[in-house]
Amino acid sequence: MKQDSTLSWVWLQGCLGYASPVVNRVVSLEGQAERIYNAGEQELTELEIFSAKQIKRLVDKSTTAAEKILGECRDLGLSVITPESSLYPERLRNIYASPAVLYVSGKMPAFDDEVAIAMVGTRRATRYGRMLALELAERLARAGALIVSGGAPGIDTASHMGALNAECRTVAVLGCGINFPYNTEGLELRERIRKNGALISEYAPGTRPSRLTFPQRNRIIAGLSAGLVVVEAGMGSGSLITADMALEQSKEVFAVPGRLGEAHAAGVNKMLFDGAHAVLCPYDVLREFVHMYPHRLDIRGTNTPLLQLTGWSSDLPENERRAMKKMGYGPGCLPDGEEDTPSLLKGKIASGAAVPTQAAPEQPKPKPAAKKPEPTAPQPRQKETAKPDEEGERLVDELFVQFTAPEDEELLSEKAKVLLAAMEGDALLADQIAIRCGFGIDETLMILTELELLGYAEAGAGGLYRRI
Repeated sequence: MKQDSTLSWVWLQGCLGYASPVVNRVVSLEGQAERIYNAGEQELTELEIFSAKQIKRLVDKSTTAAEKILGECRDLGLSVITPESSLYPERLRNIYASPAVLYVSGKMPAFDDEVAIAMVGTRRATRYGRMLALELAERLARAGALIVSGGAPGIDTASHMGALNAECRTVAVLGCGINFPYNTEGLELRERIRKNGALISEYAPGTRPSRLTFPQRNRIIAGLSAGLVVVEAGMGSGSLITADMALEQSKEVFAVPGRLGEAHAAGVNKMLFDGAHAVLCPYDVLREFVHMYPHRLDIRGTNTPLLQLTGWSSDLPENERRAMKKMGYGPGCLPDGEEDTPSLLKGKIASGAAVPTQAAPEQPKPKPAAKKPEPTAPQPRQKETAKPDEEGERLVDELFVQFTAPEDEELLSEKAKVLLAAMEGDALLADQIAIRCGFGIDETLMILTELELLGYAEAGAGGLYRRI
């Protein structure tokens, strides 16, 4: 009995369930889903790829439920993409548990020729984290990258908004049916994404989100992307699971450094310690792909550090804003009245325009003097800044040195300061430091890892830690 292959795949998805690893083996069969639909119990058993419970469901050839799903898709204007479709991304064929069906609202990008960058992070993002995600996504999109995220509150929303502010496409991979009103505050954003990119889900229309659906969809976010950036994530965050999936898929993984001692930053800082690429400017991401996609990317101006163009959040502590201003960040980088425009980078990064690496400090107007001023001592020569077309590595190194300089220790959390003070003198074991501080050993090790990562401490032979 021959039938439409799309119907066969929707029927098969209903029999196997979502995120089934068996799909990869079905794809390798001649005839694929249609062959499984036409196979009897004996042939299904002989294939040796299905469990007994799956075979019991597969011998029921009713397509009523599948036909109902396809009818809903027609009513909603959704595209239905299966592994036999030319629109099905090759990137997804090689991941664990390839999706049997993708439901799409909007225009499905040709992912295999896209510099698709996934951006993920905590739902309970700080204002600082949202600013970072918004600006990074906007500048990556302007340079030619396709921003992919999950449509959730927090970092996901900021990432999508950044791409839309740049008037570029973005893709949301949902953990529910496309028409399910999850995150009602984000429904307007979802509509904008649909019109300027695509909403994608492996879940049939009307499917409710659950504790399983979000981790399942994370493999698709990672699979569709060439690289993945994590902005703000605590230890055990779902974003770290997505990063692990990306690593398993041999994707490039990046993290934006976070503030020491803060729970929402511990995960990203641990990623950096484990070898993720640090991101201080968009070029840190794009340089990994520009040789593979020269026709897609324009990297001019992308080595200007994050937040240097947009100003600094007024919610940040005063000491942190002072320290970042010393690095060339902060208010004054945009003309008066432009810092809260819908596009944070309005007028600053037009496509193809180079951007200065450092914002020039505003020079005070000279006041008229009643008498000739006394000669002043010569000012020390300021360090030359990197030019926009120089290697990004130099800029990254310089910024890390500035950020971790001893005079900026006031930026650390109170617990990090206590631990650092306890390390004065001889090198100590982690448990000795924990006793001095009165912290638990797990908490001590986490803070030590972050201090080591940003250059305040180092681990030596025998597990001894020393303050630098």
